[in-house]
Amino acid sequence: MKKTILFLLITGLTMSALLAQKGRWEEVLNQKVPSHLAMASCLYQISSYAEIATEEEVQSKIDNMQLLQRRDGKINVEILVGEVPQIYDIEKLKNMRPLIDKAMLEEIGVEMDAATPVSVSAWIAPAQLESIASRLPQGYRMTEVYIPFEEDNEGPTDMFTNGYAPGGADGSGMTVAIIDGGFDTLLTAINNGVVAQPTFTLDYSGGGFDVFGQDDGSVHGVGCYETAFDHAPGANFELYRVSNATHGFNAMWNCIIRGVNIISHSLSRYNTGWADNTGTAAWGANIAAASGILVFTSAGNRAQSHWQGNFNDPNNNLFHNWSGNDERLDFSIPDTRAARLSMQWNDPNGSITDDYDLILVLANTNIVLASSLGGSTFESITWTNNFGVTVNVQVMVLRKSANPAQFELFNHQDAGVTNFEYQVAGRSTTSPSNATLPNVISVGAVNTGANYASASGTGGLIAGYSSQGPTNSGTLTPDIVAPTATTTFAYNGGFTGTSCSTPNAAGAAAAFWSAHPNYTADAVREVMFRKARLYADWGAANDDFVYGRGGIKYYPYFPNTVYIFRDLNNVAGSNTMPYFNMEQADANGVAGGRGVFLGRAYQQPPPGYIIKKPMVYVSLIETAIVR
Repeated sequence: MKKTILFLLITGLTMSALLAQKGRWEEVLNQKVPSHLAMASCLYQISSYAEIATEEEVQSKIDNMQLLQRRDGKINVEILVGEVPQIYDIEKLKNMRPLIDKAMLEEIGVEMDAATPVSVSAWIAPAQLESIASRLPQGYRMTEVYIPFEEDNEGPTDMFTNGYAPGGADGSGMTVAIIDGGFDTLLTAINNGVVAQPTFTLDYSGGGFDVFGQDDGSVHGVGCYETAFDHAPGANFELYRVSNATHGFNAMWNCIIRGVNIISHSLSRYNTGWADNTGTAAWGANIAAASGILVFTSAGNRAQSHWQGNFNDPNNNLFHNWSGNDERLDFSIPDTRAARLSMQWNDPNGSITDDYDLILVLANTNIVLASSLGGSTFESITWTNNFGVTVNVQVMVLRKSANPAQFELFNHQDAGVTNFEYQVAGRSTTSPSNATLPNVISVGAVNTGANYASASGTGGLIAGYSSQGPTNSGTLTPDIVAPTATTTFAYNGGFTGTSCSTPNAAGAAAAFWSAHPNYTADAVREVMFRKARLYADWGAANDDFVYGRGGIKYYPYFPNTVYIFRDLNNVAGSNTMPYFNMEQADANGVAGGRGVFLGRAYQQPPPGYIIKKPMVYVSLIETAIVR
């Protein structure tokens, strides 16, 4: 009976028809995926459909839901168990006993292509989903995997790294990894000289790289590669193609093994957990950061397609009121485009008393287009518009429990899909921006050109879509902002989103680091943050949840520059970070070089102050530089 009712919901039975049959409607309200079926609602829907439809019809439905579907009709899923351990030490991780039992999964017929200690990436035929899920032990869960959620030369000019490569600081000695979901046109980009042949490639997805004659239609990864390459053409670039968070974790781990210095990651993950450092994506980013890698990750493009707040039901009819008496959240979807809705809620005690369902209806009707009726702290819907015209739709949230909780809803917008009618920009950053180790750097977006040249204190510069903080645990995010809408060959023009600002930040850091190869990742990060605070502290004064510390801006390249930044407390005078005082810098400087003082105002030397020639120390006012 439950599968029959769920199928009716999937195929468009109206809610009014269900309400006319009160007993049946109550059964829908009480419906949950049976506890022994530890699978996401959309997978349960596919398995239900597979029982009554032909294989061709099932494959058509999977295509319509935009799930990854490859390998002889099998679909990609992730199987997870437990929470990610807060362990970042590499040696401890090597000796860690996996929480997930791969041998058991193999015994029940799971075909795996990658694993972490808490998850596997697997390929399962639709007709086998329920059978395998029913055999998973308590605590295991099976989740869907969507097509990767992706989010030129103006960047170096905006960030003042355009003189680094000509001056010899072109990223040489640095290794930069681009982790992404698609690299179509890579061979064309190489042949046209906009990027170099990568020094290493690794494909976790099974789809291959264009450079090997295979493509997937997504140029996103090539756009990211081009953008970072513009800043640091002398760096070694490694490309990792991934399809899910398990792949992403393995890519991060491989970057550690291969000695990568900087990672650029312009992918968003949803429904990974409410709090900081939850989910495989955040764990992988933290482990890489703990090993000394600077991990730049996109803040996300969801400021206008996100809602967060407490469940509100003033009339006690179980449906959430978004505003006033409005129980429906509106947006529209062009023909052939999709809604990709992800919802999670705050369940701090891990109880099963909090439960919400997600329903997508045709606007101003009771026709259910898609629903997610699971029993976990996550719900998700993907629905593609194949009506031949733009369709107006509405989202409804149904409370299944007696214990209201705060929830958040994202729509990872396909091209042309409109913003939410009701929006909450705060806390809209995506994972792994919820990773809190200092060297995981979440990057927001400000448009290139005049906006990026604005003085500190200027407001209204942030790109409207750029996700804002804090995290759900209250941590500062984004950490910083960088230029977007810079030009790429891959996109035949401007490359937008935090997807673009992230490799701009990563490439600029590679250029700066190559000019200061003795610096640690921590030192590179702190110089970057300090300069942002000094020269591009946009919006509210000091750190904020829109611009973070501000926009990345380096001093124009000058050979043999040394930095003095007392806040880093380098009292020993090590050359692995900025010096503690001017005397240290003077003793270690090179004749004809330059010193840059990054201290606070009360630590600042007078403009043009010289301890001994030719080492010159400059104030915060760049015009005081003398050389």
